[in-house]
Amino acid sequence: AYGMGLDTIDGVIVTEIYPEGPSDEAGLQVGDIITHFNQISVNSAQDLSTEVSITQLNNPVPIKIVRNQLPLE
Repeated sequence: AYGMGLDTIDGVIVTEIYPEGPSDEAGLQVGDIITHFNQISVNSAQDLSTEVSITQLNNPVPIKIVRNQLPLE
């Protein structure tokens, strides 16, 4: 994230969205930076993968992202 002009290196950059997949349904866009998933700080792709893997299917969870250098929830 630091390389995108942000003051932090925390988070995972979204590089691909599958049509009608959970990311698409959540409104994520390529280039978004996921900083929190289910109220857990995300510092790496491994962090995100772990949190997603322990989340029940079809169970909405809160996420925090940065889009165009602006934080969104």
